[in-house]
Amino acid sequence: VGGVAALTGAVMAGKKAVQMYAEMEQEMASVRKYTGMTAEQVEHLNEQFKKIDTRSPREELNRLAQEAGRLGKSSEEDVLGFVKAADQINVALDELGDGATLQLSKLTSIFGDEERLGTERSLLAVGSVINELSQNCTAGASYLAQFGQRLAGVGAQAGMTVPQVMAFGAVLDSQGQKVEMSATALQIYHEPFQEHREDCQRDRHGS
Repeated sequence: VGGVAALTGAVMAGKKAVQMYAEMEQEMASVRKYTGMTAEQVEHLNEQFKKIDTRSPREELNRLAQEAGRLGKSSEEDVLGFVKAADQINVALDELGDGATLQLSKLTSIFGDEERLGTERSLLAVGSVINELSQNCTAGASYLAQFGQRLAGVGAQAGMTVPQVMAFGAVLDSQGQKVEMSATALQIYHEPFQEHREDCQRDRHGS
């Protein structure tokens, strides 16, 4: 009986190992699909994943790599930088929900932070701002991320920074204002200001 039980256990363990391998292969295939990296490059990328100090499983890190590919990142440096930063943000700000790091990365691109700081540092910077504001006032991390996403275009045109936009969001959230109404109100307020600024610029340059 003991021998049969041991054999059954070995068979079950073998099936589980095969299934886990197949799932990992599928995730890595998706990384290749979205990033355009070769099989060898994705293999090397996964070797780098093993060095990351995280409790996230490697399957999750590969899913983050797929997000990086959807954002147009194709080099190992950019993909790895995104994965490392996104993983830290997801652990520290788990209330943000799925896909939040994708939107935050878009913010860093819109405001020019990614070009200035690089993929990893820019994403960590915006995550740090959200974390600090959510810890030091009643503003929620999810609200701040949504507010920043809604106001990104207008904020960048107005010459604002990500921390400044998030600070506006923190004040409005602490006063119980809905994110949709708050972002819309600020956009409407900004339009005449932006037109006036453009008129001044044209006058200054004599055009």
